[in-house]
Amino acid sequence: MPFLRIDGEGGPIPTRERDAETSGNEPLFFPATLQTEEVHLRSEPIQVKPYHYPNGKLGFLVIGTVVPKQKPWRKKCLDPVTAHKTAAEWEDIRMRYGAANRMRPTIFSAERLRDAEEAWAVAKKLGFSTLMDAVLAAKPKVDATEEKNLPTKTYQELFAAFVPYHKEHASKSQSDKVRQDAKRFGDFVGWSTDIKSIALPHFTEWLGKPTTTAEKKTFNNRLNNVSRVFSWACEPAQKFLEENPANAIERYSNRVLGQGARMILSPERCAELMAYIEKHHKEWVFPFALLLFAGVRPGYHDGEIRKLMECANRDGIETYLSGGVLHISAEIAKDRRARQFHLPANLIAWVEKYMPTKGQFALGSSETYAEIRSKFRIPHDGLRHTSISAHIAMHNAFAVAAVEFGNSETIIRRHYYSRMTKAQAGAFYSILPRTTR
Repeated sequence: MPFLRIDGEGGPIPTRERDAETSGNEPLFFPATLQTEEVHLRSEPIQVKPYHYPNGKLGFLVIGTVVPKQKPWRKKCLDPVTAHKTAAEWEDIRMRYGAANRMRPTIFSAERLRDAEEAWAVAKKLGFSTLMDAVLAAKPKVDATEEKNLPTKTYQELFAAFVPYHKEHASKSQSDKVRQDAKRFGDFVGWSTDIKSIALPHFTEWLGKPTTTAEKKTFNNRLNNVSRVFSWACEPAQKFLEENPANAIERYSNRVLGQGARMILSPERCAELMAYIEKHHKEWVFPFALLLFAGVRPGYHDGEIRKLMECANRDGIETYLSGGVLHISAEIAKDRRARQFHLPANLIAWVEKYMPTKGQFALGSSETYAEIRSKFRIPHDGLRHTSISAHIAMHNAFAVAAVEFGNSETIIRRHYYSRMTKAQAGAFYSILPRTTR
């Protein structure tokens, strides 16, 4: 069976004399091996990855298995030029070690091998050291031709096509956030701009240079939201673009951003909150009682509390609240995992007094909800964080809290342990409606 001998320099190719006895269309091996694939190198190509030093400075890590049966080589570089130069040197060594004196069957016929030999001779005359160098030199011209064949779209046309699609495949809150950031980007870059002309500088200028942790998180969120639009434009079903220009921008890692403490409300502020709602906004008492004392996830438009109200109207509240237990079905739960929460005594008192009848379960106006949150400085998920912290302080049962609130024990230990004293938890669970105090 004929084989190509591959060495570090590319190896000799069979000559006309060697395969003269073979017809141009006859494979150089037996039919039984027609499906044999090429023998690839076992190691992966050398990679250059972003690396964050402990002081937060960005560097580059060159890593890869250069020599077979040895540990991966690693090198940290401060600038990308040095990193890519090192990667190129290591890749050359890897190829020589991995490819030297290896044998593999070829799927080329004698005619195709002669073509390859002639192509190599032409490439060598043109000054290329390998056929691949010649191919890469011609690639930009091929890409430019393919680029011309792509349909011309303005950003406004892309936005108008993407928004309905994303609305069907994402939650309302998520689709709203993406739409808002995509609209802001359109206002900045210009709605009539050809999407093929949108490049890296447009994104960097629009996003700006964040300095604080909060600004860096906003940077990541906005970039990811707009990137979704361009990723969709690259999908085969649309094929408006060859690649997503936003992918060239590096996001801030969790290690750089860090993670702040979960913000909770003091028992005194919780008592003031429920007293204020009970006096001024009775339509919000039942939902806020579940948010604060049962840790139901908020979200005015599509949170667990909204879905619970809708399901209670449809199926009856007894399906979800009976025997002192709140049943959060998979349909309602954010993570699509059903859970059961045992109501504390004070929440039972709130439920018995303010629970609506079937067909009357609803949230009040969004304006009132925003006003209450602003007045009592309720942070995002602050009521749920408060509920979990109080539960842990009172019962010190991590496994039970994980089951009832739908979190892992690791998360609960990391974020909610010792956030309240037992005395504070007792005050929290003593908050009752006015007539039962």
